[in-house]
Amino acid sequence: MPRATLTLLIAISLAVALAGCGGAASLEGAIADIPVYPGAVLKDTLAMGLTESTLDGSEPDKETEGVIWDLETSDSAEKVIAFYEKALPAGSKSGGQLGAKGRASQDEGEEEGDRGNITTFNYRPTGWTEEEGVTIEIEPGSPTKITITQSVNKGRS
Repeated sequence: MPRATLTLLIAISLAVALAGCGGAASLEGAIADIPVYPGAVLKDTLAMGLTESTLDGSEPDKETEGVIWDLETSDSAEKVIAFYEKALPAGSKSGGQLGAKGRASQDEGEEEGDRGNITTFNYRPTGWTEEEGVTIEIEPGSPTKITITQSVNKGRS
């Protein structure tokens, strides 16, 4: 077999192998094993910290850290919801479908109702405290948007 043909076959084999490894996006900074919808593409990541204090200083400050991952997929919201219903503990789905009013806040410039219906899953991985947890929101559209939020007490690893 000529060298050029062999090189081309190796290159094609490597490309096919890498394409098959695309799989789910990696969630850098995730502390728990958070399921990620297969084939979802990571669009943005935001890390944050929060310190909660009592006005009179009678209780120690509570410090939490969080990460928000925004992902997208061309698959339907129904397929994504079905995946998370199987991947997460029973009872994680909270409130079914929520409209824009169901979110704690709206992004700047959004009008009420712009976000459509959002399905929310909340769960607490084993060993996490009451204040900690993971939230997964699925917003139908083209593409389907998946927002995963991890909130933990500062120092958890």
